[in-house]
Amino acid sequence: MEDYQQWNIVIDKKDIAKATIEISDIAELEEDQLLLKIEGYALTANNISYASTGDLVGYWNFFPAEDVSNGIVPVWGYAQIVESKHIEFEAGMRFYGYFPMGSHLIVSPADGDFSAGFIDSAEHRAPMAPIYNHYRKLSDASHDDVEALRAIVQPLFMTSFLIEHKFRSEQWFGADNLIITSASSKTAMGLAYRVKSDSPDVRRIGLTSADNVEFTIDTGLYDQVISYDDAFGEHGIDAEENSVSVDFAGNTTLLSQIHDHLGDNLKFSSLIGMTHVGKNGPRDAISGVQAVFFFAPAAAQEFISDFGQAEFDSQAGRALYGFLDFIAGQIDVRVIEGPQAVQTAYEMLLSGNISAREGLYATIE
Repeated sequence: MEDYQQWNIVIDKKDIAKATIEISDIAELEEDQLLLKIEGYALTANNISYASTGDLVGYWNFFPAEDVSNGIVPVWGYAQIVESKHIEFEAGMRFYGYFPMGSHLIVSPADGDFSAGFIDSAEHRAPMAPIYNHYRKLSDASHDDVEALRAIVQPLFMTSFLIEHKFRSEQWFGADNLIITSASSKTAMGLAYRVKSDSPDVRRIGLTSADNVEFTIDTGLYDQVISYDDAFGEHGIDAEENSVSVDFAGNTTLLSQIHDHLGDNLKFSSLIGMTHVGKNGPRDAISGVQAVFFFAPAAAQEFISDFGQAEFDSQAGRALYGFLDFIAGQIDVRVIEGPQAVQTAYEMLLSGNISAREGLYATIE
C-alpha cells in the first residue's frame, strides 16, 4: 500500500464553532478492507444539525476523531476506491454514501450481494441506522453533470419525502395548515414541494427571516410566506385554523411562540433540524401538544417494513428526480476546493452566512 495522508475537519464537541484541520497518516488496510478517497460532498445546514445533535443522536460516533473531545461531522457525497484488499472490489470503483468531512475513509464491506454496493461492517458503526452504513455503487466512473446538485439535495429531500408520507398517512392530524420554519432551507423546500404535489389541500405556510422572504416567495412553493417578525401579528399565522408544524430551525423561543399562538389548534408539532444554532433551549415549558422529534432513518425503516425496499426506492426515486428538476432553477451550485475552504464553509454555515440561493459542494483537491 502506498503511503497516504488524510485530513479531516475536527470539531470541538463542547463548542461546535471551533473547527480545525487535522492531518494524519492513514492506517494500513486489513484483509477485506477498502480505502476510499472522497471526491466531493455537499455542505448544508443539515451538517450543522449533525454537529448540534452529535451527542444526542450519535452522529459523532460514525467517524471518531483521535481526540475523543473532538468529533468529525458526517457528510453525504462521492468517493472512489484507491486501494483494495477485497477480492470483489478494485481501484476506481465509485460510490455514493456517508463520509467524514475530510479526504479519506477506510471501510469493511459486509458479506452479501455487492452488485449494488455494500454495507460497512465496521464494529463501531453496527449500532447505527442501516441507511447511514450503505454505500451505493455508481454505474460507471464518469461524473454526472448533476452529481453536485444531487449530493446537495438527496439526503435532505429524503427527509422531506418521509415527513410528507408520515403526515399524509395520519390524515394530517385533522389540520388544514402546515407551518414550516426555516422555510428557505432546502429540506423545508423539499417538504413544501411534496405537500404541494401529493397533499395539495393542505395550505403551506413558510416562516423565514426577513432577508429570505423574497427568495422563499419566488420559489412558488408556499401559499403564504411570513417573516419571523410578523408571524404572530395581524397578518401572521391564523390562530383560528387547525395546523401542524414542522420545525427545522431548532429555535425554542420561536417554537414556544407557535405553540402559544395556536393553542389547541396546533394538532401536531414535529422537530427536525437545528438551523438556528445556539437557540435550542429546554422545551419543558412549551405549552400544548408535545413536540415530537422526527428521525428520518427510523421513518425510512418503517416505510420499508410496511411496503418493501423496492417500493420505497421507486417512490422516493421518482419524487427526488422531480424535485431535482425543480430546484435546479432555484439554487446555484458553488464548488469549493480543499480543506481550508471546507473549514471556512462550515464556519459560514454555522453563522448562517450562506445565501438561500446557494448550494455548496466541496471537492477535495
